[in-house]
Amino acid sequence: MSTSSSPTSSTSGQDNIDELWRAIERENSGGMLHPSSTDELLRAMKDAMERNGVPDSGAKSLVLAFIINVYARLFNDL
Repeated sequence: MSTSSSPTSSTSGQDNIDELWRAIERENSGGMLHPSSTDELLRAMKDAMERNGVPDSGAKSLVLAFIINVYARLFNDL
């Protein structure tokens, strides 16, 4: 059983990850994530997932919002 992925999907996935890290670094440059920053990160993650074919759903939005808010709380408390 072989599980190979096409180079374009791998590259696209890496591009999405790079884009998300740039958004996180840009929004966290002052050392604090503000509510508007978490909203922008949520939009960036949803956009990246949709480009990879993940359909938009309430569950996806809830999970992403939870992850981003946990990230914001962890790094704001450092």
